[in-house]
Amino acid sequence: MNNSRRYPPGIGHDTTIDSSSSQDWKAQLNIPAADTRYRTEDVTATKGNEFEDYFLKRELLMGIYEKGFERPSPIQEESIPIALTGSDILARAKNGTGKTAAFCIPALEKIDTDINKIQVVILVPTRELALQTSQVCKELGKHLKIQVMVTTGGTNLKDDIMRLYQPVHLLVGTPGRILDLTKKEICKLNDCAMLVMDEADKLLSPEFQPSVEQLIGFLPEQRQILMFSATFPVTVKDFKDRYLKKPYVVNLMDELTLKGITQFYAFVEERQKVHCLNTLFSKLQINQSIIFCNSVNRVELLAKKITELGYSCFYIHAKMLQDHRNRVFHDFRNGACRNLVCTVVILVPTRELALQTSQVCKELGKHLKIQVMVTTGGTSLKDDIMRLYQPVHLLVGTPGRILDLTKKEICKLNDCTMLVMDEADKLLSPEFQPSVEQLIGFLPEQRQILMFSATFPVTVKDFKDRYLKKPYVVNLMDELTLKGITQFYAFVEERQKVHCLNTLFSKLQINQSIIFCNSVNRVELLAKKITELGYSCFYIHAKMLQDHRNRVFHDFRNGACRNLVCTDLFTRGIDIQAVNVVINFDFPRNAETYLHRVGRSGRFGHLGLAVNLITYEDRFNLYRIEQELGTEIKQIPPLIDQAIYCR
Repeated sequence: MNNSRRYPPGIGHDTTIDSSSSQDWKAQLNIPAADTRYRTEDVTATKGNEFEDYFLKRELLMGIYEKGFERPSPIQEESIPIALTGSDILARAKNGTGKTAAFCIPALEKIDTDINKIQVVILVPTRELALQTSQVCKELGKHLKIQVMVTTGGTNLKDDIMRLYQPVHLLVGTPGRILDLTKKEICKLNDCAMLVMDEADKLLSPEFQPSVEQLIGFLPEQRQILMFSATFPVTVKDFKDRYLKKPYVVNLMDELTLKGITQFYAFVEERQKVHCLNTLFSKLQINQSIIFCNSVNRVELLAKKITELGYSCFYIHAKMLQDHRNRVFHDFRNGACRNLVCTVVILVPTRELALQTSQVCKELGKHLKIQVMVTTGGTSLKDDIMRLYQPVHLLVGTPGRILDLTKKEICKLNDCTMLVMDEADKLLSPEFQPSVEQLIGFLPEQRQILMFSATFPVTVKDFKDRYLKKPYVVNLMDELTLKGITQFYAFVEERQKVHCLNTLFSKLQINQSIIFCNSVNRVELLAKKITELGYSCFYIHAKMLQDHRNRVFHDFRNGACRNLVCTDLFTRGIDIQAVNVVINFDFPRNAETYLHRVGRSGRFGHLGLAVNLITYEDRFNLYRIEQELGTEIKQIPPLIDQAIYCR
């Protein structure tokens, strides 16, 4: 094996960096506080190299330092310069020593963002590791404009296919799913010059190895393979001999496997184990702990026992739904814990609004140690029941689900002193009002009710008289309903709508746009048309799986896509301040729906633009809505001044 070091072309003794300019750009970075905890030799016994020594792109260095990395760990010192030369690598290092960054950094460095093709594939054995690895890539490469995608089994294949119509530079996933997409010719790997295998020992097990070997057949002849793991089975030699070309071997495992870990044992009878665990909890100073069992049943039983002992506890195993596993992994990684009793309930009509509202509560109260929970229909009732075994201070959800949990005596509202009704007009519709009224019956007599909405139907008076005590009325809607939103209409024939939309996309300065249709089928068809026109586009509607809706909402809100096609599911309360254009591809049938749709732009005092595509059949609705809202919708001019919706 050739273990000699080779460095990328252009890097030599005469290459210099201006240290003063280096310090200037470093001073502008948002670098987290240094980790002052004790660290073992497997991460401190370095050769004294710095990340600048590898001549990485400045944007990548910015991400590295903002991630909190100070200097390379031993595995990074050994792997990064070799990977940058294009050599294959076979690396063994203990978990938790910087192994992920050891391959992510060279992968990100070698990607050319001007080429909108998959250039790096990172294979991992589990969805949790895929999510974690992709997050590291995104954080390290956040200044590089590199598009990272995750794809694994157990998630919606259609979503992945739609995502691959958009540019992807780096693909992280499990072998089976990537192979499936590759065989369907959706995922094209002919420009993929680097394949990374993390936890390679697992990827070379009989479960994964056939898929891995088939995938390699789709890669170009001139490719680089990096294999990383804490252990390597004997079978790795055969794989290495067949697929790796003179690999550079890195082995940091000779003496460091369990370095820094103090190990004890305690002899106990089986029936004493829970008591022993309770004693450990009371005696040890635990930041976070992981407790292993040998079967799924024992995991769930032990988690229940720990909860009964009064300790906060999550559990995770392979038979759980993928969405549940994702949430447990995310919450545990972020240090989630539990506290006392539910004192505030916020009712909303949709899951998307529940997620958004709970996120606002978490962000505002992040220094208060308040425990916020979301519960809505369409999600696992069992998960919600398990979560409510832990303390909750503030509960956000839909009326039906909260009522169901309350009737089961899982959700206790006897200490809830505040009920908030957001989008109260919808909550007082026949669909929700019976559940809302039953819920109020579980609240204590001394309670506070807050009702918020953009519109209130006539029926609100009866509800107010029965349940609110001398309410204070706030009305800022007399003249402000559509303030800051410029409204236009364009008369078109039905068959001209897509062409008209294409023209709008080319003429308008769109930060983000929401495009409304009147049916689920039209949403999906229009989203497909927009994608075919070459524009990035998501879509969302009520018949989609809840997990899919959550991801679309989250990604659109975070700016992953410019255009969203949707039904009226997305009209209520959803606050995305980057949206400056709303297009009614299908004109709404009533003023209330129109008001909520158009209100998705011009959020919190910003300017917005609403464009309505009007057919001959829509003309009476247009006139009626203008009269009911006391507004004027003007015919669209040939040229729209950006100042009316872009400031």
